[in-house]
Amino acid sequence: MNKEAKADQTHGRIDLSKMMQSGHPIAWLSKLSWEIAEAITHRDSNPAGRVYKSMNCAITAWHMHDWIWQFSDEEMKEQLALYLKVPKFKAIGDFSKAIQRLSPAIALCRQIGTAVKHVSLAHNRPEVSTHVVRFEDEYSCGYRVKIVDGDVEHLDTDVYTAALDVWSRIYVELEFPMWEAVYELWPEWQQG
Repeated sequence: MNKEAKADQTHGRIDLSKMMQSGHPIAWLSKLSWEIAEAITHRDSNPAGRVYKSMNCAITAWHMHDWIWQFSDEEMKEQLALYLKVPKFKAIGDFSKAIQRLSPAIALCRQIGTAVKHVSLAHNRPEVSTHVVRFEDEYSCGYRVKIVDGDVEHLDTDVYTAALDVWSRIYVELEFPMWEAVYELWPEWQQG
């Protein structure tokens, strides 16, 4: 079999041999958590480092939907549809729209993460933008990224943390594989 025919047979399949992590959505929840912590603690005289950290957070937070979708069997997809209060999903696009309706933070991550990764957006929301601001406090100085949604301005890490919370809660509340590991990461959930 030639290389082109072999490539056609593998298109759209998950190839875990190319993953640098376990290739499981749990790894991506951990990655997002780590990226957010890096963005929060980043102090640098060069704003580019802080911007790149924000870009990574947005991309990971948005692409969680790909990972959860790809690793969900039909029963899990039915659970997702019930959780998101929609009829059965026909395709990932239905899941994408439903998760954005549930979470404004994930919708913002879609705008930013897709624009960063693919340059242009289908369904662009021109009222969403980002900008970098310099800050100084008594201990240090550095840069922050602000996400603007119309007249509302958010600190980027607040948006990413809200997205992480939504993804984690879905994972735990639907008891997807390894949900216990995610639950253990959030001790405040255990208090009620």
